[in-house]
Amino acid sequence: MSERFQLVGVRVHHICRYKSHTAKSILNISEMHALDIQMISVPGKTLSVFKLSPGPSDRKPCEKLGKWYEVSISCDKLNDVLKQNEELELGEETRWEAKDLLDADVARSLYLPACEMLKKIDGIGQHNHNGLDIRSAMSSTVSQVSQATKEQFW
Repeated sequence: MSERFQLVGVRVHHICRYKSHTAKSILNISEMHALDIQMISVPGKTLSVFKLSPGPSDRKPCEKLGKWYEVSISCDKLNDVLKQNEELELGEETRWEAKDLLDADVARSLYLPACEMLKKIDGIGQHNHNGLDIRSAMSSTVSQVSQATKEQFW
């Protein structure tokens, strides 16, 4: 292997994107694979072949299983506005202002789906009693969820 370069780790990302029924927000789900690297020297050649495979190695705590998922929510309108920042020169100001994001209702497109999603993921936000009596917290949480109007996102 070249002394100038060293292959330290490999992660494979499989990304799926789902637009909401209103097309205001996008659910991004990434399946992450941390792969082990095995270098195989080819006899008689100055060539090395790398074999990548899932398996145990000295991984960081988040990579112990070798596969995990990451989820994010984005907004097309916000992405379009922020794309303008890529073309900025040093010292230039953006063409957009915070008021433009407010007028486009960008924040609502991000936080409403996130709040609904959190309610549905393994009881996150539903079972945390925050130091209160768990019986009273559970009964009030259940009644609030059943009374709320449910908006469908994905």
